[in-house]
Amino acid sequence: MWLLSLSSSLQYPDYWAMQPIIMPTRGNFNLLVGNADLHPATSYQTQLTYLLKQRYQFTAWYTYTDECIMRQASVNLSPAESVLLLPVNLEYREQAGLQAVIPQKVGQMIDSRLTLMGIWQRDFNHAVRYMAFNRVAIYGVAALKNVVTLSTLHHLALTLDASVQTKTKQGTWDIPATGSVDVGVNWDFWKQRARLHAFANDLFSHSCCPSAFPTKWLFLAFQSLLLSPVWSVADHQIRRLCREAAACSRHFALATWAINGKKISSNIKKSGAKFFRFRQKFITLRS
Repeated sequence: MWLLSLSSSLQYPDYWAMQPIIMPTRGNFNLLVGNADLHPATSYQTQLTYLLKQRYQFTAWYTYTDECIMRQASVNLSPAESVLLLPVNLEYREQAGLQAVIPQKVGQMIDSRLTLMGIWQRDFNHAVRYMAFNRVAIYGVAALKNVVTLSTLHHLALTLDASVQTKTKQGTWDIPATGSVDVGVNWDFWKQRARLHAFANDLFSHSCCPSAFPTKWLFLAFQSLLLSPVWSVADHQIRRLCREAAACSRHFALATWAINGKKISSNIKKSGAKFFRFRQKFITLRS
């Protein structure tokens, strides 16, 4: 069976991406800055799908995105730890790829699905928008999902998922190869009307680019900062943000000391001073 589809979509920028505020990310000591000049992105896609034996699916597609919205690094706060991320509109992005979905079932116990993708991608931008570049990347993605039935009587099932992506590019960035392994247990009860799911994601911590500090501690460090009401980039608001960032870094150091039982790097203790230095750089950028 052959299926051909043509579609178009309009993607509007997120509300927070257009507000002139600054906030930290959870993956590293990076800062997100809103851009009020963002425009909606328009995507056009054509897709051809072949279904073999009502099970195996093979797909080829091509996508063209005009005014593609993408986060790009703008100002470095330090050589290794802090980057200012600014959402911008690129001239366009082209993407073409092949995908194969192969399901497999072993008796009533194992149900698995293998997904393989090969992708060609091109990001193009003129110098009048952020900076000029024309970057092409070819990369692959593989994902394996497994459901193992442990007990049909008690409705227990084990889930084991794994994925890997080769190195690629995103605008001006070079993204290294990443991968993840997730494991979980499902228990259906109350006549299968409720489910309890216990899981552990990214067992080997390779699902994102390496950061200076573990993500789970960064969330604790920036939790109060993310909930802070910062609505403008006025000088007094930035000073307030810097004071909160310095306080968060001190709390982060104490929590890490108490849990890990060992002395942490002095770079964490100096992170508050880096936010103060950021104030002048950010004002200069906006002007």
